[in-house]
Amino acid sequence: MSASDGRLGRRGLSTTVAVVILVVILVVVGGAGYIGFQSETPSKHVSTTCSPSTACASSANDVSLFVPIQPGAGQTISNVAANQSLPATVTPSGSETVKTYSINWGDGTTTSSSSPTLTHSYSSAGLYVMEGSVTDTAGLVHTGASGLFPIDVNLSFGSVAVGTYPSISTSFSNGTTGGYEPWVTVGSTVTVGASYIGSPPTPGWSNSPMTISGGSGAAQKSNSGPGSSVTASYSMTATGTVNITLTGGSSGPNGASHSISYTWAVYVGAAGSPLGCKYCHPSTATSPHPNSIVAYEVAPGGAITLDPAGDYYSVGYEVALNIFQNLIQYNGTDVGPAYPNYVPQIATCVPGSPQCASLYGNTLVQGNNYTFVLAKTAKFYDPSTGNSWNVYPSDVMFSIIRQVAFADLPASAIYPGWMIAQALVGSGNPNWDGGIHAPYNNTPQAILDSMMVNDSQFCPASAMTTGDGCITFDANGAGTTWPAFLSYLSNGAAGNVVPAGWYIANGATVPGWTTTGADAPVELPGGVTSTNTTAWQNYVASWSPTSWDSYEELAVTDYPTLEPNVAFNEVGSGPYYLVSANPAIGYSLEANPDFVQPQGCAGASWCEPAYGSYAKTVTVYWEDQDTEGIEAAQAGQADYIYVDPADTATMVALIQKEDLKLVEAPSTGVNDFSYNTDIDLTALKTYDPYPINIQSNTLSYIGLRGFLDAAYPDASVQAEFNQIQGIEYGFTYGGFIPEYMGSYYPTNISWPNYDVSTGQFTNPNTDASTVGSAAWYWTQLTSPSSPLYDPQFGTGGYSASNPLHIPALYDLGDPTHQSVLNLWSSEVSALSGGAIVFDVFPVATALVFSELIPDGGTPWAIYFSIWLADYAQPYDYWAAFGAPSGTYSAPNTFYQTFTEAANDNPSTCGHSGDGWSDLTYWASQPYIPQDCQGVAYEVAAYWASIANSNLNLAQGAVQWNQISAVYNLLNVAVDTEQLNSIATVGPWVNPASVDANTLNGYPGLEIVWYEMTGNGLT
Repeated sequence: MSASDGRLGRRGLSTTVAVVILVVILVVVGGAGYIGFQSETPSKHVSTTCSPSTACASSANDVSLFVPIQPGAGQTISNVAANQSLPATVTPSGSETVKTYSINWGDGTTTSSSSPTLTHSYSSAGLYVMEGSVTDTAGLVHTGASGLFPIDVNLSFGSVAVGTYPSISTSFSNGTTGGYEPWVTVGSTVTVGASYIGSPPTPGWSNSPMTISGGSGAAQKSNSGPGSSVTASYSMTATGTVNITLTGGSSGPNGASHSISYTWAVYVGAAGSPLGCKYCHPSTATSPHPNSIVAYEVAPGGAITLDPAGDYYSVGYEVALNIFQNLIQYNGTDVGPAYPNYVPQIATCVPGSPQCASLYGNTLVQGNNYTFVLAKTAKFYDPSTGNSWNVYPSDVMFSIIRQVAFADLPASAIYPGWMIAQALVGSGNPNWDGGIHAPYNNTPQAILDSMMVNDSQFCPASAMTTGDGCITFDANGAGTTWPAFLSYLSNGAAGNVVPAGWYIANGATVPGWTTTGADAPVELPGGVTSTNTTAWQNYVASWSPTSWDSYEELAVTDYPTLEPNVAFNEVGSGPYYLVSANPAIGYSLEANPDFVQPQGCAGASWCEPAYGSYAKTVTVYWEDQDTEGIEAAQAGQADYIYVDPADTATMVALIQKEDLKLVEAPSTGVNDFSYNTDIDLTALKTYDPYPINIQSNTLSYIGLRGFLDAAYPDASVQAEFNQIQGIEYGFTYGGFIPEYMGSYYPTNISWPNYDVSTGQFTNPNTDASTVGSAAWYWTQLTSPSSPLYDPQFGTGGYSASNPLHIPALYDLGDPTHQSVLNLWSSEVSALSGGAIVFDVFPVATALVFSELIPDGGTPWAIYFSIWLADYAQPYDYWAAFGAPSGTYSAPNTFYQTFTEAANDNPSTCGHSGDGWSDLTYWASQPYIPQDCQGVAYEVAAYWASIANSNLNLAQGAVQWNQISAVYNLLNVAVDTEQLNSIATVGPWVNPASVDANTLNGYPGLEIVWYEMTGNGLT
């Protein structure tokens, strides 16, 4: 994401094009009347105790790891240099007596001690995740999400090379321990230095003198160097944030110049203050509205709907996170789809866990069958009547049916049900029934046969007494194991459980389901409470494969609100209930008086808190711009605001004045520029204002795509557009798998412009002898004897006198992407000797997205795309960017193009089988020849399906690393940046309590308000 991007919704559809609906949404009051269900009647303000008592046992998920360094300015995680001694302290939060403290340092080394503080030094550069644990005297090992700490080890600090800019090596030291630290105390001295280590490669350019300047609180204001190097030392005289900026650059002919700057945002704390977190500071400020949260979010047009089966692209997702519950909840870690990554919500335990085995005698996982026992403490609450009633398996089944029923139309990934559909119902036939049941077979029988309620084969007898029954999912879609199934159910977009009776009473029903009243549980169709009955089997058999067509077509006829009666009128079981919502204004919440903390996770990280321990009211304003939020912050009235990157200077000023605190965390959202290998030229002429000379298959040539990849000016884009005032809005990465997803992110493959020795992404390498560089690719694609030869640039083809014009579009109203494309175009033109230029033009986001739906027929040649994680598994990204006919690979026709005869020659290429050696062969090649790209692609696609269903997660990570290497060599996209989540809170708010869950949607938005704490909030 560039620094000036507007707010985007999930999955890349911009809310900036949403229509602002200037109407007030009235809350519809549900009907009265109840029916009996397992002798349960609606109650009001029910309290509960743990049953069985083991459910209240203290959790072993209670260890924290403290590392006394924090990320530096412009960084997302803490940095140390190789061979630097690094201390870390392990602390248990419980009352257990500790026998041994241990730290797995992530590099294959584990140390243990009777002392809580251990030290280590890393010998090699790389990204590592430290994990602390303790063993108590009873032999129980205590771990937890708070015991994880990522660390980035560099060979040196800050060596960057930047294209037509000079290359500059930078350094920062606080005068004592060295390293890249943003914290010092009053009286400390910090030193910043830099030297030129290379001149611009273009003739006629020379290095300019560098200047280092500091802000207020620094005794020395600036220092200019002689041209080759510069050093400045500052004595910190006052508390607060001091920005120290290095400015360098180069001068060229005709008065042209380029400048580059690095900013260190140094927080100066009071003497003796703990150096704990970036931008934290002592404050006596208290909330101006105790026990309430007032938030401002930039979300033009507001939400599309609040219905969890319908909202997938807008801020309505955030509302669902707070008013609904899932069976289980993601616990904030980023290491994979196994049970340790989740905590119970509606369920009593997470299937597969030792906790389930302790409660029920088995882990509740049998092959592909996952069984969830529902807790008696989970209750829906209707604010219009004050009634509450229990959550039952029928509600869960009803909710999942609605998700899967709307998984295919108007296209996959338009609604969130595709996630669960892929695991439950398998693939559908696109040539049958008008394509209504494809890509997922969501015919009635396929959906209904995927779930079982209170089936004694899977549901323990005790679940019917200590819990409210069971629901079992047969996660065997298309005969494939789905180890990521827990991830799907925990996702706030796909796994929310709604009250079936209330929904039906308000006009949002499922065929065959009925209710006698809104505030009441429902039985399954046929008047039964178990699917293991004749009545249920008769119900399933009563539907033909096309019986639900008209119901499922609501996904088209009611798009985008789905079922309008429940679009902005919701009832749930979460920590808050919905008071009101208006897409033109915002929404308000109140604490649910009948909410009880899930007993299965009490004391664990990310367990929902008990009623009364979080803010009572929440008011969120959805703004077109950030003006009102900034004004509220200046007035000391805002608990949370999102500031547009264009106003970063204002945000930094408010932070320096201690009117705001910064909240910064990496997300798993990624951006790229995608290539279309089969352009619809007729459609292109409708939008492209320039003369068109590109061919429909121009980008099917792998040599050209490789050249464009390697010509992308990563370092320049990072320095000019992704960093503002020391705030990093995005950082360069490689491949389709983002960082912070455990061991999945591959660091052992070659990405364009990636310097392995420094761990930095640079600008194009102009050395034609370096395999994979832009100059090397250009030599190859223009050489008839090369396997990468591109005949389009042969005799009579594209040349400096007849340049190829590549249409490159940016979102209308987004000048930053326009600038990025122009910068990229200048590199491409220079490196190709003028034989290639970009025709840069704007197109409305809605048009861009509308052309992503069909296979082929897409007019765009190069366009910007974004993907946000639904679950912590690489397949979520592969399915979009790489899988045959995926969300982005379909309009780009990767599969269709790569399998054409000219691009798929197994007899010549070999290594076209399904063996591991076939995958590793292609992953280890320096490049992939033109006629072998189909072979390599099909091998990678096959192994993606294997890795996706591999229950051995460590083994799966190795497989994904190899798949990523092949994907990278295919040069199908430029992976530009991974997004940081940047927002601010009032000085009384604890910034560590703000949701930094990397999977909760778009950066800086979609917050679980019940986590937020601070002076006066609870």
